[in-house]
Amino acid sequence: AVVDAREALGEYLGWEGGRMPVPVESPTDLLQAHDSRELAGTPPLSSATGLRADLEAGRAGVEAAEAEARMAEAARLPSLQLLGALSTHAPGLTSDRQAHWSMGLQLSVPLFTGPTLTRRAEAARAELRAVTLEQAQREREADSDLRSARRGVESSRAALESARAAERAASEAVRMLARRYEEGMAAVADLLEAEARAASLARRVADAEAALSMAIATVEFLAPPQSLEISTGSRGR
Repeated sequence: AVVDAREALGEYLGWEGGRMPVPVESPTDLLQAHDSRELAGTPPLSSATGLRADLEAGRAGVEAAEAEARMAEAARLPSLQLLGALSTHAPGLTSDRQAHWSMGLQLSVPLFTGPTLTRRAEAARAELRAVTLEQAQREREADSDLRSARRGVESSRAALESARAAERAASEAVRMLARRYEEGMAAVADLLEAEARAASLARRVADAEAALSMAIATVEFLAPPQSLEISTGSRGR
């Protein structure tokens, strides 16, 4: 079931067959990998989203619409064809073979199909405009989503640092209260309250780590890394 789920995830990500994502072992591994790519330089939004399968499919659709529009325009133009034929025959099995050839030019002018071809060309141009506008909208939305996701990583990173600092302070408070309790200078209720607060802050740290991992995963889904070494035995991002 695990292998099936990973394979289905790879298909959803648009990877070719045989490439399978492998979960990282801890949020720290994911954060370190993300930081190493950030140190290499943050690519522009247009290039960062260049490997997305849905955007690649949209660009291919625009290219197909452009080709269809060119073909529709070319159909209204006159066409010139060069024709040629060569044949050989012999009256008998022992007779000499004789060759005959012919050549000619054929000019085709679409006089009586002009309105039909014009409407076809106009429809192709309209389809091209619609597909181009849709793709431009997808590109803008992808850039906006990526900017938002990058801001989410920074926000989650700051929240994690704050949660870790609060956890360290709470742990130190527990240690100090424990010593005072051992010396009879603090009540057990105060110690239990401090331990409960420390446990709550530790849970906040775990939640912040999970939120940061999700934020990084969102960025890398919206902007796939330029090179991935993915196999059933290696670690994928």
